[in-house]
Amino acid sequence: MKNSNFKKILSTVLFLALVLTMVFTITSCKKHDLTENVVAATCTEDGCITRTCNDANCDYVETEVIPALGHDLVDHAKQAPGCTTVGWDAYQTCTRCDYTTYEEIPAHGHDAVRVRWDNYVEPDCTNDGSYIEVTYCETCNTELQRVDKTEEAYGHAWQTIPAKAATCLPGNYEYKRCVVCGATDLPYEVYHIEPEYDHVWSKHLVEISRTHAECTVEGHYEEAILCTNDGCKTIKEGTVVSTPIEALGHAVVNHEAKAPTCTTIGWEAYEDCSRCNDYSTYVELPKLGHDYVPHEGQAETCTEDGWEAYNTCTRCDYSSYTVIEAHPHTPTEIDIDMDTLVYPTCDTEGFYVRVIKCSECHGELYREDWPVEALGHNILTIPALAPTCTEDGHNEHKRCSKCGYTEGKEVIPALTHDLTKHDAKAPTCEAIGNEAWEECSRCDHNTYVELPALGHDIKDLAPVAPTCTEDGLTAGKDCSRCDAVDVAQEVIPALTHDYDANGVCTICGEKTSVGLYAELVNGGYVITGLGSCTDKDVVIPSEINGVPVVALGDDLFKRSAVESVVIPYSVKTIGEETFFSCTALKSVVIGDGVETIGDYAFFGCSRLATVTLGNGVKTIGAHAFDSCYKLATVNYTGTAAQWNSIAIGSDNGKLTSATRYYI
Repeated sequence: MKNSNFKKILSTVLFLALVLTMVFTITSCKKHDLTENVVAATCTEDGCITRTCNDANCDYVETEVIPALGHDLVDHAKQAPGCTTVGWDAYQTCTRCDYTTYEEIPAHGHDAVRVRWDNYVEPDCTNDGSYIEVTYCETCNTELQRVDKTEEAYGHAWQTIPAKAATCLPGNYEYKRCVVCGATDLPYEVYHIEPEYDHVWSKHLVEISRTHAECTVEGHYEEAILCTNDGCKTIKEGTVVSTPIEALGHAVVNHEAKAPTCTTIGWEAYEDCSRCNDYSTYVELPKLGHDYVPHEGQAETCTEDGWEAYNTCTRCDYSSYTVIEAHPHTPTEIDIDMDTLVYPTCDTEGFYVRVIKCSECHGELYREDWPVEALGHNILTIPALAPTCTEDGHNEHKRCSKCGYTEGKEVIPALTHDLTKHDAKAPTCEAIGNEAWEECSRCDHNTYVELPALGHDIKDLAPVAPTCTEDGLTAGKDCSRCDAVDVAQEVIPALTHDYDANGVCTICGEKTSVGLYAELVNGGYVITGLGSCTDKDVVIPSEINGVPVVALGDDLFKRSAVESVVIPYSVKTIGEETFFSCTALKSVVIGDGVETIGDYAFFGCSRLATVTLGNGVKTIGAHAFDSCYKLATVNYTGTAAQWNSIAIGSDNGKLTSATRYYI
């Protein structure tokens, strides 16, 4: 609007100048010989054609204005910045000049990173390990840094191997051996003793190993003839038989499709495998880009903003809309607002408001107050009034009937209540009660509120069936608010586990390992030997013939092939070297009843990765978890304060440095 007014003024001035010039020329030159000079118009400025008379004695000049062209705009889509590349918002340029609304958005740089290891070489007892730590940008996947790293060799974890007499297996004199790499402190020929008698082979094949099948790869298990001599289990040469296990096939998971938008990618519905990374039908759909719709501009007024011509997108909320602010009002229209009239009082003036409005939009711009003369008082005589408990009194005095103005009034304060207080009484099941209350001796003020009797709230108490480990209860009834018991519950003693030949309780279904050798000591069973048990995944029974199992004996599983073990709540003690050098053991669950874990209890369990530890443990012996190189996770059923109260013996660094979860 401002540019339009300026152009009108400029055109008027030029026209007047042209008229004056022509009048002057008519009087000074009969016929003009004109030379034309053209200044081209640009997008933002007017051009002109100037014609000048070539007669040296003539000053005739005429000028013709060429209006400004305005910008010929081209829209450009926005571009998001990358880690190393700049971006920009949607902008416009002109095809005729250097006009642009382009504003650069700087590259945001590499901010989030992820790390992986390349060329990993695991350390052993005598050789250092190594790997390359590679750092990547999480956003653009650019490699940022590669650093060579080393891991120190573990050093030998010596284990004293006691002397053993030769049987069908070779014997040995006492020597030391590394539980990690198998190195010895003496030559083989020094500590070795040849067997004294032959193996006695089993009549049937026995499973010796199993490789689990994967999605597209078969598994297998192996069987062989073994020596049946006590503690031998040597495999007879040439008797190993391998049986394949069929591949599992992919566990297909379906994913819904996601439509692309103007600025983000999408994908078609696809599926992949939840067990492996080898199967996926993912197909990416590229982002669409904006679908522009042009909109005409709107001139501003004195009350509303306008806007320039702009574009929007049919698919998203993109817009190049730019506001043109409203121009000022013209305050020349005057009105009176009678609704704002303030009436005068006895001693104050009144007033009304003059309203100044815009002559273009007729909207109110501002107001002016105009005064009205005061009325004066009308005085009356008011008789005296005695006070009560809650209301003030007053003497005889003068007061204006119109405004309430008083002369000589003295207030006599209210007396307030003369209160007697009474305590609250809570209602019971059979008797009424009341809230705390008070009453006045001078008036009828009383705050008494009665509380009705509650009545008995009789609840049915459901029977609780006894289990193998907990007492039960008979059905009963009682009142939740008082001691009026209708029918008391009686205790039903806990049942006793009834294990079948397979170690399964016929009552509660608890499954335990069978064949373990146990001895009755001081009223409780101690597991002292493996007996005929061949389980790889061992579950210790909580009781035997109704008597609790309270301890696991020393050396119980020493050097056995057990892979996992669950220890029940009834067990209080795990003996010394109970799981010594169980190199196949991967996980152990220790019940909340265990209080003591003996010295070297899990020493040399080199594959033990996870330990679930009960909150009842008070003492962990020296070297109990020494040489457990893969121990990474400890699930503790207690609190941090309980953990800190455990007396943990020396050389248990793998236990204390593992990631600990309080469950």
